[in-house]
Parts: sequence; C-alpha cells; structure tokens
Amino acid sequence: MVEGYAESTSLELKLQFSAVKGFYLTLPTPAAKSDDELPDMFINVVRKKRTIEFATLELLQHNSRAEEALTEIYLMSNSTVTELLQVFRSHISVLYKVSEAIAMLDLLVSFGVSCTVSKYVRPEFTSTLAIKAGRHPITDIIQKEPVVANDTFASLSSSFQIITGANMSGKSTYIKQVALLTIMAQMGSYVPAEYASLRLCDQVLSRLANDSVLDMNTSSFMAEMRETAYVLQHVTPHSLVIVDELGRGTAPYDALGIVAAVCETLILSRVSQINEKDPASILKQAICFFATHLHQLTRALAVYPNVVCLQLDAIITQARPIRTTTARSLARSDRSPPTMTAGKTISGARRRAVRCAIRTKSRMVASGRTNSTGFGRRS
Repeated sequence: MVEGYAESTSLELKLQFSAVKGFYLTLPTPAAKSDDELPDMFINVVRKKRTIEFATLELLQHNSRAEEALTEIYLMSNSTVTELLQVFRSHISVLYKVSEAIAMLDLLVSFGVSCTVSKYVRPEFTSTLAIKAGRHPITDIIQKEPVVANDTFASLSSSFQIITGANMSGKSTYIKQVALLTIMAQMGSYVPAEYASLRLCDQVLSRLANDSVLDMNTSSFMAEMRETAYVLQHVTPHSLVIVDELGRGTAPYDALGIVAAVCETLILSRVSQINEKDPASILKQAICFFATHLHQLTRALAVYPNVVCLQLDAIITQARPIRTTTARSLARSDRSPPTMTAGKTISGARRRAVRCAIRTKSRMVASGRTNSTGFGRRS
C-alpha cells in the first residue's frame, strides 16, 4: 500500500508506527514545501522540523482493524488464562509436591557440592559437644584471609561457658559458629571443621541484637530484658543458648547484677534424665555460651562447677588492626581482671585513627592512675 502511494505521488514516503497514532506516513520536509502541495488523500497533516506526518482513510481503517484484533486477542488470552488457572487450582497439591521435591533436590545438591569442594566433615551426634578446628560457615566463604579455627567442648560438667576478650577478637563469631554448626548438622549437612560431635537440640535460643523497637516504644535495654525473659521461660535441658553482651543498654554495675542473676538461673537450670527408671542413664542440661565484657563474672561465678571461662586473645599488627587467635581456657586461679583487655582495645582504637591524647587518657583511666579529682583536667 505504501509503495502504491509512493509511485502514484512520486514522493519518498515511509511507514512509521507509534503506540498513540498507530501506523502513519512520513515525508522529509524538503520534498514538500507546503501542506498545499500534498495530495488531497493525505489527512491529519502534522508538520515538524524535519518531517511531515500524515495518514489516509485506508490507513486509518487498517489501524482500527488492528486495534479490534488486539482487543479480541486480549479477551481470548484472558479467557485462556482463567481456564488454565482453574485447572491449576484443581491440581494445586501436585504443584506443591513438585515444588517441595525440587527444593529438596536443590538442598541435597547444595549439601553435596559444599562437602565436596570445601573442607567439611561429617558430624556425629553424641551426649557431648566437641568441635575440633571449627570455622564459621559464612566467614569461611566470604573472608579472603584464612579463618582462625577454634575448638569447642561442652558437656554436663562444662555446660555454661563465659567467653571474654577484646573488641573484634571474635566472641560473637565464636558463639554464632557453634549455633550455626549445630543447625547445619541437624539439617543433614556436613560442617566446616576437622571433627564435630554435636548434641541433638530441641531449640536454639539466642539473645544477640541490641536494637530499640520504635514502633513498640521500647528501648534497647527493654528489648534485651524481653528477649532474656523469653530465653529463661523457654529453656529446656535439651536447648542450646547463646547470649552476646547482655546488659549493654544500662549502667555497668546494674548490668553486672542483672547478668549475674541471669547466668545463675541458666547455670542452675533443671537437669533431665534420659531414662528416669535407670539411675545410670545420661543426664542432660542446657548448654549456654555467654559472651561478655563484664570480666567480674568470671570471679563471681567461679563457685559453680559447671562454669568454664574462655578468653579469645587478639594480636595487633600493622596490616590488620586486630587478628584473632584461638580461644584458651582460664584456670580458676587466673580469672580475668577488668582491665586485662583494655590495652588491646585501646591499641585497636589507635588503628582507627583515634587521637593520641584520647588514647593516653583512656590508658590512664583504665589502669587506675587517674582519680575522680584529676579526671577531665588537662595535664
């Protein structure tokens, strides 16, 4: 049709399309000096800078037919999709089973790939928790440097473990590592370690975050207390509990009292016997890993035989502010004083561009060389 118009009028016509106009014709501006020079068959003439746009009655009829055909296609497609959805609804249970099977296959393939390409080991399930050279599964993948592996052991005689150490020494990573390895093992996955013997847990209770809840008008301290109350109410002899720096939302002395009371409650949590008729059967108690900066707890809770104190040491280098090392157990006669990690924490602040005067003052206060009268005065 367009070729016929071009031959009959001897004009350089081109067919164009837009979503608003549909199909229309265009002509370069130099080919027609004015609208009067165009043939009468061309209507709806629009002159632009470089082109003249117009249409014909025949072209408008074709556009109308195309719109009607498109509308009919939409109606037919809608009817077809509605019928198809009705068929799906009658067989929705099959689709759920197929999706579950695909998800399970994807999970098993992921387990197979992870244990093949990574240094993972098959875990065992016993009455004690023993991990040799365990690594955090997420840090083990995303961290470019080699991950510092840590050993973990917990039994009925060491069911409550206090983890102390400097900032960035890896306390939070250590306790999360134990929880994640337990979850991975009970899912059926291999775990990142050289050896892993884990306990079957009915639940993993955690108190990790320290954020305020604005929509409930709750401060960070109240959020801590609410989560702690939930842990104490739901802990069982088969539970795994991880707590990270409880009491950060209040004063240190108030925090020490609250934390000590919470720790005693967890330490003295009820013990269950696997077979109550057999006195020789294995006893079970909840295992708790408690990371804190309140070093006074190591002395206050030393009277309980099932309390173990661990300290994550840190090495400060020029290339990296703090490099964590493996956890070491503290003897009962060598429990950490409050200022044991202050020097390394302040040295870590030096790597974060904290001013020299602030670091000097912080060392004086931490070592007790500045009393209340001299605090705040210029030297």
